[in-house]
Formats: sequence, structure tokens, C-alpha cells
Amino acid sequence: MKPRLSYDDQAWERGTIIYQHWYKYLEEDADPFNAVGRFLATQFYPREWCDFDIFALGGFKVCFRIVFTDTTTALIRFPLPGIIMLPEEKVRNEVRAMRFILEQTQKPHTIPIRVPSVLLSGKKDSPGKLGPFIVMEYIEHEQSICRLLERLESDPIAVPYWILLSTRIVLSLPTITLSKIGSVGLEEDNSTWRVFDRPLSYSMNEIVQLGTLPRIVLLEALATLHISHLISPRNDSIDSEDDCRRKFVARILFQRIVQDEKLRKNWLYYETGPFPIWCDDFRPENVLVDKDENIAGVVEWWSGGVVDWEFTYAAPVEFSYSPPWWLLLEKPEYWTKGLDDWCIQYEHRLPRFLKALADCEDEAIHNGQLLDTQGISGAMRDIYWQKIDQRFFGPNQRADPEDAWKERLSLLTPEETEYINECVRVKSEEMETRALA
Repeated sequence: MKPRLSYDDQAWERGTIIYQHWYKYLEEDADPFNAVGRFLATQFYPREWCDFDIFALGGFKVCFRIVFTDTTTALIRFPLPGIIMLPEEKVRNEVRAMRFILEQTQKPHTIPIRVPSVLLSGKKDSPGKLGPFIVMEYIEHEQSICRLLERLESDPIAVPYWILLSTRIVLSLPTITLSKIGSVGLEEDNSTWRVFDRPLSYSMNEIVQLGTLPRIVLLEALATLHISHLISPRNDSIDSEDDCRRKFVARILFQRIVQDEKLRKNWLYYETGPFPIWCDDFRPENVLVDKDENIAGVVEWWSGGVVDWEFTYAAPVEFSYSPPWWLLLEKPEYWTKGLDDWCIQYEHRLPRFLKALADCEDEAIHNGQLLDTQGISGAMRDIYWQKIDQRFFGPNQRADPEDAWKERLSLLTPEETEYINECVRVKSEEMETRALA
């Protein structure tokens, strides 16, 4: 497991205040609200609109929905300031990813995914000067798959219906590949897709938003970013000197895995590609279902589909081989009963998910939608049981997982140990004193 990110609470609070004030402005000020309405009505003229309102506030965006008298319905989405740190890049990448996935999964012998059509996007003509936007098809739905969990809370081991449905999407995305890692785009002739830009990941956005790391540092390697991120937060990123040392040890060893060619061979099985499409933000909350609890792409085109393709890019194949965190719908750092209980519950549910995934693979192969070589359930099972730390640095004899890092101190060079000691000293002195940038 890669080092867990540490957040600066004041940065979190400031970002929250920014987007809450912005959202209140949209709700209470008639000028931007009406500007968005006029913009959409103009784009769909000569249709006549009959309903227009703010539709939803998500984790990364706010949506307006407009309904026309002929039942045509569309959404316009804006990234939330204070939450999204690179809004233009995020919107551009998401639009390209949606169009790419929609096109690729409609080809013969593929597992289809229902993706909303993008009708318009940009920044130059943004209504109300609200920033980059996407105008897209509205998919009629009853709820998200996440809402179906309520009936299953009493049995944490059972395989929920939404997991069985989600396996088809998990299986479909890795079949879409590119020759490089990064964000997809179209050539000038609009006929060839290729990687155009760097990948913009969820972690990169968080490191800038909550780690207060300068945007320019994103040009450096991700492994180095984890160390820079730990240094950058002003306060609340460490609990004690031991906690600080533990986090630095994890980051330095993670960086060593990336930089050491011999260690990297045990990790990067497919270093030269092809590289499958990966969505950092994919989770059951983004899978929409109709009143019969069907989603698009399972057998036929039902109403429903997959929305929110933020942070989607061609990624190392190992991303697709990693078991999804959302099997319990909650990340381990937010699990109220602690990490140990999360792991216990997860390890109960994972085998059943893998069985559902394997059954889905067999069905897709039988239907000609998947090649025998495109299955991922076997690799996913292998990767989970080879935890990163012990896989590269051997067994750990510490009984308490919180103390496991102490056994790794002997792996550090004298220079690395001196570096950690100096960083711990600085972090301890500046806690609660350095101003938030």
C-alpha cells in the first residue's frame, strides 16, 4: 500500500469555505443563475424550456439541469473552486476521456459502457464567467448503485447486487488501451486517439489542495511528490515525532521501489504497455440505475449509466489489477472501527467479488466480448495477497502494525536517516506556527 496522504486541516477548511461561498452565490444571486439558464436555452434553440434549476452538488462539481417541452434534458457542470486545483486541465481531460470511452465501448466484441454524450465544453464563453464547463446528456435514473447498500448493511460478507453489476465496468475499462501513460486526445484529423498530456490523477489534485504543494511541483515524479507533500502541510499532518518518522520511512521506501531497477522488475510486469484506461474516481456512487435496478451495458441499453469521469487516463496495468477499495464503500482511513476491522471485512468480501468477476469474464468470453487473455481476476487476486511492503522488503515480525516501520529503519542509508531526523525536527518545531500559504 502506498503511503497515506496527510492533510493540512486549515487548507481543507479554506477550500471548503471557498466552494461553500461560491455555491451560496449561485443559489442566491440571480445574475449567474440566469446567465446559465439563458446560455443553455440559446444552445438548444428552438426548443422551449420548461424547467431549470441547480441539480446537484457533487464532490468535485456543481450541476444545473434544464428540461425542455419535448422532454430533452441536459446538464451543465462546473468544477468547484477550492476543491479542483487545475479546473481547465480537469475538464479538458474528462471530456476527451468520455468521448473516447463511449466510442471504444460501442465497437463490436466489446463490453459496452453507457457514458453520457458531451454536447459542448469550454471556458471562453462560460456563462456567468463561472469557469470551465461541460454541457452533457442527462441520463434518466432512479438512484445510484450506492443507495442499494441500505438493504445489505446487516450482512457485510454478502456480495451486494451492485458489486455484481459493477464487475462489468471493472472488466470493460482495461480492454481499452493506449501505447503511453497519460490523458487521451484526438489527432487533428479527428480519427486517431493517442496520449496528448500528462495524467491528471486524484492524488495530484489532493496533494495541491490539501497538502498545499505548489502546482509547479507536479512536474516531478509522483514518488517524490509523496515526500514533498509530507513536508509541505503547515499543521496537523503529523501526530508525534514517531508518527512523522513512520510516514517518512514509508515514503522513502516507496520512492526506492520506483527508482531501483531491480526492485521495479518485481512490480512493473508491463512497463512498456499497452496501458489500460483507468478512472481514479470510479465508485458505485457514479453508477446510475433505473427503477428496476438495471444499469447500462449489462445485457442491453437500459436507462442508467456511468457518470463522473474525472481523473481518467491511461495508467500502468497494475492499477487495473489492484482490487477496488470500494467493495466496502468506505476507504480504510474513514472506517469508524479502524483499519484492522476494515481489513477483516474486506478480506471476507474480496473472494466473493473475485468470483463474481471471474463469472463475468467467462460470460464475456463466451459472448465474444472478451479475449481469454483479457481477464483480470487472477492477477487481482495475486496482487492483493502480496502486500507491497513485505513483497519487496521481506516479512515483518512486529506484532503491532503501527510499529512495523521501526523494523525498516535498518534499510535506510545514513544519509536517509539524517534527512528524516532533520525533517522531523523541522516539522515538530513548525507545527501550529507556520502560516498557511
